[in-house]
Amino acid sequence: MIPIGNIYYLLCYAWDNHEELGAVDLSELEHFDRIEDLFGNVLALGVMRVSRRGLDRRYIAFQEELLGVRGKIELSATIKHASQSRQRLVCSFEDLSHDVLHNQIIATTLDLLLKHHPLDKEVRHRVRAATK
Repeated sequence: MIPIGNIYYLLCYAWDNHEELGAVDLSELEHFDRIEDLFGNVLALGVMRVSRRGLDRRYIAFQEELLGVRGKIELSATIKHASQSRQRLVCSFEDLSHDVLHNQIIATTLDLLLKHHPLDKEVRHRVRAATK
């Protein structure tokens, strides 16, 4: 049986991610019996570290019917939807948002770990804390 800590070392070297070796207290890895606990622990610690410095954000494009002007007025869409009779304009604009694909993937992974895998009590607590 391969110790869980060795799997972590192998993955860090395989992904050429040597700086991650110092991100996790390797003495903690020794008491894990299952790979889900290892991955859950590493993911939760990484998410908490990233969230301290701020989650990634991107601009997301929106097109909405609004009471006022925001961004660029879409004249053809405003006429097509007869929005001016309701005193509204169709505008396209961009908003800075945390709701981007890679943040969604991380949040979903954390949720799935909590719902579908029996985790070590301490790891479950860390994963739950990382979801907040």
